[in-house]
Amino acid sequence: MNLRFWSVAFWKEAWYNLSSSPYLVRRLVSLADISDAHIIVELWAWEWQVTGHILEKKSKNTRLIVIENDHNKFLELSQKYWEQCEIHEISAAHIDSIVDKNSVDVIISTLPLGSISHPGVGHILAAAEWILKKWGKFIQYQYVMANKKDVKKYFHIDHIYWEPRNIGPTFIYEAHKK
Repeated sequence: MNLRFWSVAFWKEAWYNLSSSPYLVRRLVSLADISDAHIIVELWAWEWQVTGHILEKKSKNTRLIVIENDHNKFLELSQKYWEQCEIHEISAAHIDSIVDKNSVDVIISTLPLGSISHPGVGHILAAAEWILKKWGKFIQYQYVMANKKDVKKYFHIDHIYWEPRNIGPTFIYEAHKK
């Protein structure tokens, strides 16, 4: 019997590799409607499948700013995408230190808001709201809707989509700046 199957390490690796299905990635980017965007921000590029798909779909003149707080993931992303986008190793709560107020067309966030303290979520969403243009799009996916009130505090939620073709099925908030 293979005991690795029952180990925590196996399931952490399996979850990481399966957590963003191609269906989810395509849906996130298509909802963001990045075709006319000048500046796109991706918060928490832990799952670089989203970064890769944004790079495939954005126009060549669009500036992509990727935020990753984990040092090892930052290094991996930097090695893979350093010529194609800006990658910053900072907390998403401090995005306003590198991007001007009201300058971003689209934010795609894969941040696990449910795993972040309530004050931390508030700081992140406030910074995201601050940098987003009026009517700019905010796309966020979550496995549960526990942070819906937090998102509603800073953004108008246009629609909540259900993506069952993902391991953990997900909810996707399509929202815009108030």
